[in-house]
Amino acid sequence: MIDIMDSKTTKDMKNQYDHIFASCMDHLILDTRSLVSTLHAFLKPEGQLFIITLPDNFFKRGLDKQFQNEKWIKYKPKQPLFTEYTKNPIQYLTTILQNTGFEVNKCEYDNQFYTTNDLEGFTRALIDMYLQLELLSADLLDDFSADLVQECKKQCKLIAEPNKYDIPINVVTWIATKTT
Repeated sequence: MIDIMDSKTTKDMKNQYDHIFASCMDHLILDTRSLVSTLHAFLKPEGQLFIITLPDNFFKRGLDKQFQNEKWIKYKPKQPLFTEYTKNPIQYLTTILQNTGFEVNKCEYDNQFYTTNDLEGFTRALIDMYLQLELLSADLLDDFSADLVQECKKQCKLIAEPNKYDIPINVVTWIATKTT
């Protein structure tokens, strides 16, 4: 794995790729314009970029809310963890792609539905991947995870049946071709 935002590491990667797949990662890069520009540079002429993203980031909203809680505020990371999307993330990223030299061939918005168990597993995986919570004991990490799952459920705008949750997660897929 490499840091694609590190120009020293990626200096020999320009015009090398026909296709780049970026799945559920763009919201973790704080400077979206630089990310798209870097991916553009990696592609050969007429190369294609495939992006799958979670623009309505319930996980970010859940973390923001959780880190306001007195119990967890001391563990809040100093740096932001997620890109701040505008109220219209589809237009936001489409405009960045077009301004960087891409033709947007497809932009598809979809809701995928997850169960509570899916959300718990997904949330724990995100905690493990993106949060440096090594300072927490195993018990405290379990508490943090359980609290975050509860907060994420609130943020997901649950469509609830008596003992069943259908958790909508918005997913947007772009396909864009390098034109310049």
